[in-house]
Amino acid sequence: MNERTDKRRPKTQKQVQSAVDSILQKTGAGPWLRVKLVDRELHRHVQMTPGKPSWRTPYRRLTTTAWQAVADVDPQAVRASAATDGIFPLITNLPADTHPPREVLKIYKYQAFVEKRHEQLKSVAEVVPINFKSPARIDAFLFLFFVALTISALLERQLRNAMAAHQIDSLPIYPEARPCKAPTACKILSLFAHVRRHRLLDGDRHLKTFWDPIANAQRTVLELLDIPASQFGAET
Repeated sequence: MNERTDKRRPKTQKQVQSAVDSILQKTGAGPWLRVKLVDRELHRHVQMTPGKPSWRTPYRRLTTTAWQAVADVDPQAVRASAATDGIFPLITNLPADTHPPREVLKIYKYQAFVEKRHEQLKSVAEVVPINFKSPARIDAFLFLFFVALTISALLERQLRNAMAAHQIDSLPIYPEARPCKAPTACKILSLFAHVRRHRLLDGDRHLKTFWDPIANAQRTVLELLDIPASQFGAET
């Protein structure tokens, strides 16, 4: 701020103090700095009569006060911050005898996965907008989505655990059979989205039921999920 040369430079003590507070708030350096305003006198001479100045032209001296911010580092505040740098407290109501600090930290770090599930309500599930006026209907609507979200999470967990148990690094379920190392419920369900079941009828008489053939990737997913392929009309 002291190096500013434009005409809008803060001049009064109140303007300079406001600019200092703004800089400290923006940078977050306030806790470690001691800033004080120092006033100094500025003198300039102006001629008292109009016209071209000469050796006889009288001048008068005008004195103004300029305010400058002087910052000093607070070593005690810096040492206090350094002592707690990288440390953050976790407050919990879980019993200390059953949940040691390491376990509490693991629970805290798992929060990101929970937030990811909440994000899927708005993206994958497209739960919004909710066009209900009754809070009871909104509550029931969101409960159904919660159940669906839970099923999706269980589906993903079962498939990924089965992949780990069978030492399968990836599955070719992305477009163009590209490998997928962490299948999501959306990709799993979309893999079977176009599998159709056909029923052949002769009037009201049912003749035959047959399915579209399933691919190798679909069969592998069914085996990992412990779902019989016969549910999709395939031979086991």
